[in-house]
Amino acid sequence: MSDKTRPIIETINPHLLDVVKTNTDYVIYYSGSPLTTPLNENVAHPNPRLLEHILRDLSLARRMDPCTINSYTLFATQKDFLEKGTDEFLSSFDEILKADQIIQRKLNSEKNDHQDHVDNLVDFLDKYDQTLTFMFGGISGILRSISRFLTEHTEGSSNLILNSFEDYLSLFKRIYTNLPSERKAAIIVLCKIHLAGILLPLLLVFRRITPSEYANTLFSVHLPCLGQTDSAKVLCETIIPGIKSKATLPDWDKPEQSFAKIREHASLVLEYLSYYDTPTQETLGIVELINMGESFNLEFKSTLRWNIKANRKDRFIEHASLKTIAGFLNSGGGTLLIGVRDDGTIEGIETDNLKNRDEFSLHFWKLIKASLGQDISNFIRTSFTEHNGRTIFAVQCSRSPRPVFMHQKNFDEEFYIRLGPSSAKLGIQETLRYIKHRFASFSDP
Repeated sequence: MSDKTRPIIETINPHLLDVVKTNTDYVIYYSGSPLTTPLNENVAHPNPRLLEHILRDLSLARRMDPCTINSYTLFATQKDFLEKGTDEFLSSFDEILKADQIIQRKLNSEKNDHQDHVDNLVDFLDKYDQTLTFMFGGISGILRSISRFLTEHTEGSSNLILNSFEDYLSLFKRIYTNLPSERKAAIIVLCKIHLAGILLPLLLVFRRITPSEYANTLFSVHLPCLGQTDSAKVLCETIIPGIKSKATLPDWDKPEQSFAKIREHASLVLEYLSYYDTPTQETLGIVELINMGESFNLEFKSTLRWNIKANRKDRFIEHASLKTIAGFLNSGGGTLLIGVRDDGTIEGIETDNLKNRDEFSLHFWKLIKASLGQDISNFIRTSFTEHNGRTIFAVQCSRSPRPVFMHQKNFDEEFYIRLGPSSAKLGIQETLRYIKHRFASFSDP
């Protein structure tokens, strides 16, 4: 522990906690002074709702304990180990992935590596017959979610390229590196405290599995009868040695209570991440979302490519949507609704004269990859919604952890941010200043 690191656990008096507005941020104060992380970073953020959430957690727990999963632990991991520009988790990535039981089982699925443990498994089930529920609802239960996740991130060719450990290493390193710091923090904390490996936390933070599925699978991952002690030891020793923590693993003597605790941890992680999300059609009905009107994080476009007045395809119409998406990515995230006029009435993507939804989606993603970069797709989610016989295409953008430049064919390279309810193009000097302020921890490899 560094001399600058304060004690790991402190008793909290809830009456001494408060959220205070400063010139640039909101800060949690405790007993008249800013509350800090273990490495003395202020618990400060521009989103007051996030800080109110951390304050509630601290008030209920009455202690600051980075050795368990809570909003304070997640925030401290962001501040102390990620936003300083040094990610020690990444330096141990190879060893952690090698110890990931789900990856190992996928790679060895045809090798019957567990035959030596059959007798142990039978004896174990004789003693803990209730574990059958967790075993058969564990890894086997999320195989479809795993396949979909891999397909999404390999452009549909996962069965062709993921044949070796090196393939998985390259893929997951790329996915992890491109994540915003709050998601990286969630993966680190889950991996460290649950010894969960990498794939399972990834599935959770991308919301491809539920907290119950996460807990089920963790039980399967940590079956003590399958000889996984060495893997658990590797995970304990390699995941950011500087972070002190204690593992919370399935308790086979009290499976119901243990399952509930792990599921609660997974739910806490998703709740924490929700404070970084912007309102979308997933949390609001499409009509309610449209009724909110255009704003800093919500914009409407009548079409993706069709100039309604000229009755033809128009690259300037495409440019309008692309700059909105770039602005969201470079700012706080947001949602673009294509097929909605400025006044909130429904035009529908049918006006774009593309054959069907698949062709529309294909055209959209070709534009994104060509103009904003293929790797930026990690921060964009899309969906179709039908309303009164017309189709709306919703584009949900997360906050990008690095600058996103737009380089559409026949246009100069441009950099956009959100300014009120529209996107603004910055000049060279303005762009440099903005990147220095907004992407302080970004370093171009």
